[in-house]
Amino acid sequence: MTRTFTLVRDEDITGVSGTGRVAVGAQFDDGMVVLHWEGDPYTTTTMHPGGTDSILYIHGHGGKTRIVWDDETPLTPFDDKDFSFLYTVLELPDDNFLCLHMSARKLLGKLRAFSGRIPRQKSVP
Repeated sequence: MTRTFTLVRDEDITGVSGTGRVAVGAQFDDGMVVLHWEGDPYTTTTMHPGGTDSILYIHGHGGKTRIVWDDETPLTPFDDKDFSFLYTVLELPDDNFLCLHMSARKLLGKLRAFSGRIPRQKSVP
């Protein structure tokens, strides 16, 4: 069964292709992969008989680029029980979403400062 995927670059150490979605691809039943690089001015399509291992070896930049399979189950959204658990763990006074959001931002800021490896995300209004 042929599977499709997106090549996502979290950090562009070469300064060539940027970050985010940089290529799309397909993996065939025999393991061969075709990779189509997006963007101007050098849009190209390449074959990789070595499959996804070959792509990550050549273009992975030590984990800074990843493959996201199109057929993988997306994450399920949080439900009320999840939020209730978070309020309890974060010891929040009530079920105020803004309070939860600000606590989560503080926690992520501390984790970023500690590890220096967690990518920044857009703020949720």
